[in-house]
Amino acid sequence: MTPDDNPEEDNDMAGHDENFKDDSGLLAVFLGLAVLLGMSALPATIGWVQLATG
Repeated sequence: MTPDDNPEEDNDMAGHDENFKDDSGLLAVFLGLAVLLGMSALPATIGWVQLATG
């Protein structure tokens, strides 16, 4: 069976649920921590790049 045999499933990604809702807020907390860690590491990253490039 090829993907063209069933046009209804052409737009579906594997395991993707369009009606997914994060009621627990875990996804928001995880993304918030990821952004916070990324922003806090930015000055150190800039410093390392400046040291490495002279």
